Amino acid sequence: MLHRRLMDIFHLLATLAVFSEQLPWPIASEGIAYKVAKLGAMVFLMLTLVTHQRFAAQPRNLRVLVLCAWAGSIAGDAFLAWSGFFVQGLASFLTAHVLYCILFVKSGPRALNVAAAVPLGLFGAGMATWLIKSGGVAGGLVAPVMLYLTVILTMAMIAAARYKAEPTLENRTVLFGALFFVVSDSLLAVNKFIQPLPYSGVLVLGTYYSAQECILLGWVRGKNGKISIEETEVV
Repeated sequence: MLHRRLMDIFHLLATLAVFSEQLPWPIASEGIAYKVAKLGAMVFLMLTLVTHQRFAAQPRNLRVLVLCAWAGSIAGDAFLAWSGFFVQGLASFLTAHVLYCILFVKSGPRALNVAAAVPLGLFGAGMATWLIKSGGVAGGLVAPVMLYLTVILTMAMIAAARYKAEPTLENRTVLFGALFFVVSDSLLAVNKFIQPLPYSGVLVLGTYYSAQECILLGWVRGKNGKISIEETEVV
């Protein structure tokens, strides 16, 4: 199938981007080849999504939301691929996470998942305290970074609530994606604001691409809005 071939290309480009620091050829050192691999991976992941046989069967408003969330993500990737655009990248990913929150809310029922919400809340409080007390996040960065932390944890809580209401494999995959996002952005924050992490590129990008793949493909394979499982074959 076409979407499976596109997924193979996504996995290849994502792998090149993830291990760019270890590669002894021009993709390393933040060069143009690295940027092409990093952005190209997200382009092919979206092509994988839109060519999936279930995508056209999703409600139109949800398709618009997921495409806009992807656009925010790739804009964030583009800003972060070049130095000096961190705030713009943060704003782009913040927009993407807000759109993912709306997408999850509109995609199905929810039930408060205390077992996930409490640890996520405690983790967020601890991360916020660490970032501020370390001195890495100060001045004008405090408000946007704290807002970003709040939104991404909210996204994970909503994903957990969806899974509790409907504990399907697809909803669990989306939840894993949201949790991967929390891990990826937390590692990025520690590496940027607190202390350098060994293999930061592998850790941050590896969890990031895992997050996007789990969210997008878990969502498109699931029961969203008014779509019925019987309306189209699941692959």
